[in-house]
Amino acid sequence: MAEARRAGLPPACFYRAMKRIAFFMLCVGLLSARASYAQHVTAEFQANHLLSHDGGTSWLFHFNVEGLFGRAGTGISAGASFTKAVSTLDSASFDVNRVGVHAGYRNDWVHVEIGSSYFCSGGLRASIGNDYFNKGFKGFSGGIQSSIKIGDVSVSPFFHVAGIDFKKEGGSFYWFYGSPEVPFALSYGSAASYRNSTFIAGGANARIGIVSESGAQLFQTEPVCIFSAFFQRIGIAAGAHELELIPFAAYTFLKADVSGRLTSQNQQYFAFPYMYYAARGGVCVHAAAAGCYCRYTYGRFSASLGFLLGMVPWERGEIETDWKYKKNFMFDGSAASGLESVDVLHLKGLALLSVKASYRIVPLRGGLFVQFAKLFFVPIDFASRSPSHSASVGAASAESILEYLLSAMQVSVVYAL
Repeated sequence: MAEARRAGLPPACFYRAMKRIAFFMLCVGLLSARASYAQHVTAEFQANHLLSHDGGTSWLFHFNVEGLFGRAGTGISAGASFTKAVSTLDSASFDVNRVGVHAGYRNDWVHVEIGSSYFCSGGLRASIGNDYFNKGFKGFSGGIQSSIKIGDVSVSPFFHVAGIDFKKEGGSFYWFYGSPEVPFALSYGSAASYRNSTFIAGGANARIGIVSESGAQLFQTEPVCIFSAFFQRIGIAAGAHELELIPFAAYTFLKADVSGRLTSQNQQYFAFPYMYYAARGGVCVHAAAAGCYCRYTYGRFSASLGFLLGMVPWERGEIETDWKYKKNFMFDGSAASGLESVDVLHLKGLALLSVKASYRIVPLRGGLFVQFAKLFFVPIDFASRSPSHSASVGAASAESILEYLLSAMQVSVVYAL
């Protein structure tokens, strides 16, 4: 526990407290169910095929059940969820499990909800080029969100916190021994709505680092993100036909400074070549997006189509390094330094197309819904107009086309009362 405190990680008692809070919230929901009757209950199961590549696949399974217990729209809401993510990709293989609970209270003008979750993985192996690590981890998340409505105006603030503790034993990066750590990550903001218009603004920041096997800090960054978005809902109804249009626009700003130092003291193994290796730098990115969401409903059938075009109009990144080799029969003891510009995002733009269809099978109040969704994504490099780029796209194999069509696909079943 003392080492966890020195490294800035939540102590073990914090995780035990989060588990007890989650159990208490679940008990509150169950007791509320016995004290009244369920006005609305929804159970949902999702199977998401995220990606197929080079013979590997990644899946995300999610089950959620929630209900509102009370009368005439006033009462206590409670729910629980289980999520499992599995991947056999060469670049990232993992098996992650998450359990979450939430509870709240609502009436005609106010809604308050709190939630927490616990997630863990026995092993996560990820690689980027020659860099890799293989670590198990556990973590927590929790938050509160509320909404106050007066007439046509509503304000909905929110706050969420999370943290991840990676195991220190086993695995390493390619060039040095170390483990990632995320002591905390925060997101906060508020949504304000007037009739059919909604504006969201908020921010996020985190502390992300890499520590040695003994807990010494090697690299650290504290990224800051500011985001905002605007939505406008337009509804059109003609008999049994309903059409909903939601145009939107969003803007995001991200800034992060990185610093770190590897030395022969925090890298105590024979093959480490440096007496020291220091790095300092930062990145700054501006991103914007705009699009429209359209949903059509007729009887039991509904279909939606969403389009988003995002771009990075401005980015900047640079890193300054200096190092000195050890002097022995393997290395000559020389020293050097350098300053290099960093291309933060090779992807300068992205077009997303979302297609979703839903059909209500059981003709009861609520009913059983079967849903299918597919996300198409097209990376855009506005600066590249070379024939080789077009040729590489045209030369795609049948296998790669099939992988593209099967990726980012979702099938879900929803049962509502």
